[in-house]
Parts: sequence; structure tokens; C-alpha cells
Amino acid sequence: MSSDQITARLNSKNYAIWEFQFCTLIEGKGFLGWLDGTAARPAATDEEAHKQWVLTDAKVRMLLLNSVDPSIILGLRMLPTAAAMWKYLADTYKTAGASRQYEVEVELAALFQGSLDVTSYYNAARNLWTEQDMIIASLLTTAGTQEVKAEREKIRLMQFLMRLNPEFETIRASLLNRENLRIEGVLGALIQEETRLRTQAAYLVCIGFGGYGVCREAS
Repeated sequence: MSSDQITARLNSKNYAIWEFQFCTLIEGKGFLGWLDGTAARPAATDEEAHKQWVLTDAKVRMLLLNSVDPSIILGLRMLPTAAAMWKYLADTYKTAGASRQYEVEVELAALFQGSLDVTSYYNAARNLWTEQDMIIASLLTTAGTQEVKAEREKIRLMQFLMRLNPEFETIRASLLNRENLRIEGVLGALIQEETRLRTQAAYLVCIGFGGYGVCREAS
């Protein structure tokens, strides 16, 4: 993949992920000022500076055009600068992220450990949480976002523990009694418990005894 490409191409549902990837790309190239409008166009009398500004703006516009769905390109045709394109895309597609936000919430509500191991279950949840964070961050403009984030992480942790399989009931009860519970520490404890349960199961040998099935730990 070219260094000028990102994996997300803007459509009507993925503004948050696309914005994050595109801003990272542009910041890495030192072009962020052309995107947000803080790099002012030099006066035409300063020919060399003006020429370089126009050249850079054209590069950013091309990067924008290459990162959006073809159906969006026509709407950008008459916009003269990268900053104008960026504002149009934000105004048009940021609020459309609400539909994807709903889909993420549905996917999270339906996510249970089931046949997944703890790590795979966590990764599936983490991917959805990350997308949820990006959607919410793109919509929030007021103070207090850190408090909102802390409370949201607490709720996520409770939901994550609730949807574990029954064999984790003992460790779940123990974890819930801890103070300052964080997902990183919880994940480590769950992986250890999962390893213990697997090891224990591997050493259980079922033997027939007097017509009854008896399981004992192998020596």
C-alpha cells in the first residue's frame, strides 16, 4: 500500500474512522494547516511562497479525492481549497455517523464470548469500543469528555464481564471486588484463569468404575 493511501475510504457511515486515518496521514506529511485552514494563503505578490502554498493545497486536495468514495467526488468539484473540501465533508458526513453508531451499539449488544477464547472475545469488543470512541469524539465539542470516557469505560467493563462464559463466574466475582478496576488488569487475570482451566481439563481423566462414570485428576 502506498504511503499516500489509507484503508478507510469515506462513505456515508464511516466518517469517524476515515477522519482519524486521514488526519494522521496529513499530519505526518506536515500538511495539517492546509486541511484546517490555519496555513494562510500568502499574498500573490510573494510569488514563490504563493506558488508553494498552491502546490501543497493541490496535493492535499488530491489526497482527499483519493480517500473518498467515487460517489462523493462530484460534490467536491467546485470547492477551491482543501480546507473548503474538508469543511464540506465534515458538515455533510459527521452527523451521518449516527447510523453507524447505532450499528456499533447493536453489534456490542449481540457480542458474547460463546466459542471465542478470552483474547479473541476481548479483541472483538475492543475493535467496536475503538470505533465507538471515534464516533463519539467526532460528535462531542463540549468540555467534560474525560469524565464521559471514564464512565463509559466502566460500563463497558461491566458488560464485558457479564458476557463471559459461566466457567469464569469465580474469577468474575473476585474481579468485581477489586478497587480501581481497569480492562488491562482484568484481561490479564482472565487469560490466566483461562489457561488454568484448560490445563485442569487436560489432566482430567474419565474412567469407568462400577458402572458409574468417575472423573479424577490424573497424577
